[in-house]
Amino acid sequence: TTPPPTQPLDARLLVPPGAKIINANEADTDGDGVSEMLVIYQDVAGVGRGLVLKRAGAEVVTFHLGGAQASELFRAGWTASTVRDINGDGRVEVMVEGRQGEKGATLNIFRWDGQQYVSLLNLVGEDGIAIDDPQGNGTLEFAALDMLFKRSAIFRATEALWQEGAYRKTSQVLFLLGAPRVFNHPEEAALAYYTLLDRKEVD
Repeated sequence: TTPPPTQPLDARLLVPPGAKIINANEADTDGDGVSEMLVIYQDVAGVGRGLVLKRAGAEVVTFHLGGAQASELFRAGWTASTVRDINGDGRVEVMVEGRQGEKGATLNIFRWDGQQYVSLLNLVGEDGIAIDDPQGNGTLEFAALDMLFKRSAIFRATEALWQEGAYRKTSQVLFLLGAPRVFNHPEEAALAYYTLLDRKEVD
């Protein structure tokens, strides 16, 4: 016998009361070959969150991105969602990008662990987040940018790389336009001193 057609999922009935749905798309978020519905919404407080709707027979089961304590994804707005192998480990991840403040950005990555969508990475960049594929193989690397001294173009870059089964974060403070020859502000001289000191310790 032919099974009855599957009824379309109605995300409006399954998000928390008062929530505003921003985006809803079907994708295989857990890598089992069956599509679920990924819903991005803002709750009544304006916080962006994510919900996955899974069919279980005639029932629909909901899972928040981040587990029981749903992760905060953004405040100012949603930018994009990506469902694929992000880090090159052969498994499916869910990546959600958002906006924070006037020019800030957020980035979150989750993976289904058999029971919930656990967080693998959370980044917030007050001056944006750079996404790069240096090897050209689809494995992404990230850097959150925070301007420390605008007049001197000094910023902090927090990089996130996938290493040994987890994202490892490293942070460094840099001159955006390279080390200046003439120091016009006190912070430039201070950063140049500590940069030189760090290089001597490495050598």
